[in-house]
Amino acid sequence: AGLMLCSGGTNSLFFYGFFFAILAASFHGGCSVGRRVALASAILFTLVGFATVLAGWDFALNRFLLRLSFLLALGPMLVYWAGLELAIKRRLALLRDITRLSNPRFGVDHTLGSIMERLRAFYDAETCVLIMLDQARGGHSLRSANRREPERGVGAKQIGEDLAGQLLREPKALAVSA
Repeated sequence: AGLMLCSGGTNSLFFYGFFFAILAASFHGGCSVGRRVALASAILFTLVGFATVLAGWDFALNRFLLRLSFLLALGPMLVYWAGLELAIKRRLALLRDITRLSNPRFGVDHTLGSIMERLRAFYDAETCVLIMLDQARGGHSLRSANRREPERGVGAKQIGEDLAGQLLREPKALAVSA
């Protein structure tokens, strides 16, 4: 905003620096920070417009309104795209961590428990539950990892068919993946 005031007000080439600030804030601090910077950029640009008018400099109302509308329209879009980029990077990091955990030296129980704990932590859930059909013993087995006991998912417990049927129904308030 200071560079714009020193170099022609709202007609300045430094107007495009607002978009850089919005992108940098969104990629570094996430969507909430990016939204605040986008709003602050629009407010600062409006203040620069008023200062330009008060100083008696060359002021083009159509250019001012067009640039302000670009800030108000493109700013939130840039924030949204940056948020998607961050979410995709988080998901890719989760997939990378999960594939690194798949090591036959640790055994199936340890690998499943570690994967469940990573999934629980990724979604910031209280508990992660895995129900599997146990063909060797017949019936279903249940594993669960929670915040207080993350290593609990290593051991499987046998559960009855009626309980497995109830747990495998999809409740509306919980996320279920089959």
